[in-house]
Amino acid sequence: MATRSSPNGVTVELVSPSGVVLRRFADGPMLVRIAVGQLDHPDQGLLVEMTRPGEPPPFESAELQQQALASVERMQGLEADERRRMRQWIEYAGHLDA
Repeated sequence: MATRSSPNGVTVELVSPSGVVLRRFADGPMLVRIAVGQLDHPDQGLLVEMTRPGEPPPFESAELQQQALASVERMQGLEADERRRMRQWIEYAGHLDA
């Protein structure tokens, strides 16, 4: 995940499969989830993210956070406990426009 500026002023952001990007803010860079993406990605999805140390990246907006919660409800093949843990992780992540 990276942000690169080109000489012509265009900014290119590399977004992970689960929708996370590194954004630059006045007080420094921060990982932010800007898309719902593939929350169930086998290598970079929420279940993997939840096992890593650190805080979950916040969602860019409350609307996006709600989309993620709805997406988890529609995911097939999840155990009830996995679904509950994913919902809790998403809710704990919060959003930037809070």
